[in-house]
Amino acid sequence: MWRCTGSDVALSLCGGLIAWRAADKSKAAMGLYSFPLALILLFTCYCLSAADWSAADSLSSTPEKRPSYASLLNFVQSTCGIRDINQTLCYESLAPHAILIKGSPRRAAQFVLSICQSEARSTRDDILGKIMAKRASKTLSKRENVALGDCHELMSDLCNSLKPTAKELAAANTGNQEQFLKHIGNVQTWLSAAITDPDTCLDGLDGETKVEMEERVSKVTQLTTVALALVNKFGERVQKKLSIKDHQLYYNYNNLP
Repeated sequence: MWRCTGSDVALSLCGGLIAWRAADKSKAAMGLYSFPLALILLFTCYCLSAADWSAADSLSSTPEKRPSYASLLNFVQSTCGIRDINQTLCYESLAPHAILIKGSPRRAAQFVLSICQSEARSTRDDILGKIMAKRASKTLSKRENVALGDCHELMSDLCNSLKPTAKELAAANTGNQEQFLKHIGNVQTWLSAAITDPDTCLDGLDGETKVEMEERVSKVTQLTTVALALVNKFGERVQKKLSIKDHQLYYNYNNLP
C-alpha cells in the first residue's frame, strides 16, 4: 500500500501550486477556482504523512521487557523461604498477587499486611456471631460468655494494631535513614505485640468452642508472624541500599525494593 511521506508533502505542494497557476489562467473556461482544491489535497497528504511518521515512531520504540509469570512466582517462593514462619501459608497468600507484587519486597510485605488485617477482621466478626448465636439459642454459659467476650476484645485490639501498619510502612518510603528506621520500627513493634493477642484469646476457651476457633485464630497468628518476617526483610534490604554518604532514601515510591 502506498504511504504518503515527507517527500510526498513537498511534491504535492509544488504540484498544487503549478496546478493552481494553470487553473487560474483558465478559470473562466473551468468555471471554478482550483486553489481551495489544492489546499485540500495538500492538507490530506500532510495528514497521511503525519500518520505515517507516527506509525514509524511507534514501531521503532522498544517495549519494556516484563518479567515472566514464572519468575514472579519464583520471587514469591524465595520471599517466603524464611525460617520460623509458615512458608506454605506465606506462598499461598502471596502467589495469587504475584503480578501486582512485581518482585518487590515492599509490596510483598504490604500484601501480607492487608491479608492479615482481613483475616483478623473476619475472625473477630465470627467470634461476635458465635456469641450472638449462642445467646439466641440460650446455650451460652457465663464462663463461655466471658471467654468469648475476652477473645472478641483481643481480636478487636489486634485489628486496631494492624490498621495503621500499611500506612506506616508507606511512610517509611521517604526521608532520611533516621525517619525510615522510625517508621519501620513502629511497624515491627505493633506486629510483635499483635502476635501474642490471638493465642491469649484461645487461653480462655475450651471444649468444642475452642476447637472451632483454634484454626481461625491460629491462622491469624501465623499471618502476623509472616507479616513481621517480611517487614524485617524489607527493612534490611532498604538499609543496604541507603547511601553511606548522606543516608538518603529513594524518593520515588516505586523505586524502593
